[in-house]
Amino acid sequence: GEEESTKTENVSKGGVAVSLAMDLAVGDRLEIVCPYTPGSQDIPQKAEVRRRATFPFGGKRLYGVHYIR
Repeated sequence: GEEESTKTENVSKGGVAVSLAMDLAVGDRLEIVCPYTPGSQDIPQKAEVRRRATFPFGGKRLYGVHYIR
């Protein structure tokens, strides 16, 4: 699958908001690593896209992603 690194726009107990160049749809599932440290052994977390901004955000799209089990 595709892989993209970005900074979080917002962090909450249940998920994160991120801006990505990837074109994702609400309901898409992905793995995220937050926080991410290059070279370390990070643990990926399954997540689902719950919100998607309809406007470009600096050439990217803004997504609300919720952690799932």
